[in-house]
Amino acid sequence: MARRRSVPYRDRSSPDRIANAFAGLTYVTGEPDWPPVRSGYSTIDYTAAYSGAFSVVTALCHRDTVGGGGQVIDLALYEAGFRALEYALTAYATIGKVRERLGNRNPQIVPADDFTTSDGRRAPIHAGTDALFRRLCTLMGTPELADAPSTAPGPPEPSTPTPCTRRLPTEPPRTPRTIRPSCSATSADGGPRSPSPPSTARSPRCAHSCRRRGS
Repeated sequence: MARRRSVPYRDRSSPDRIANAFAGLTYVTGEPDWPPVRSGYSTIDYTAAYSGAFSVVTALCHRDTVGGGGQVIDLALYEAGFRALEYALTAYATIGKVRERLGNRNPQIVPADDFTTSDGRRAPIHAGTDALFRRLCTLMGTPELADAPSTAPGPPEPSTPTPCTRRLPTEPPRTPRTIRPSCSATSADGGPRSPSPPSTARSPRCAHSCRRRGS
């Protein structure tokens, strides 16, 4: 049974754009020197639906395994995004630090960014473990960077480019590889990479999923 609760803001409408902003997701999305931007898809609508479905399944499991009665599911649309803010909430609660926009960079992992290839397309690269970073350095033809003191493990400083990110610039001069060889080579070496949505839709993995589901 769904019931409208007597809670603050219960009479306010909440489209995805507003819920994203209220949750704080919009504020941390975008480039540091530009205004906040909304996510490229309806983040809150989908994640809140997943949270609601999971809550229903959990309530049914409780009923069937324990023999319990009805359960109360208290879920506001913004909460799904609010809980996805990673460390931003704990950082603010403990040290008063407000997370700011960093573009495509990750405040805790370097290198993790989108880079321009020689054919003018964007290629996301994530080398957040020692093994992946070593493979990336080898792929770039600079394996010595993996053991350089300047790239030693530790809390990264996003505003200071590492030797690796200087080799993979976000602006020209561009990385020498095109998007397809780059994705193929990095994937073969175990590095996470992904192309654009149309390329993903044409990928063997997506085709396999569609065949399996009969779509």
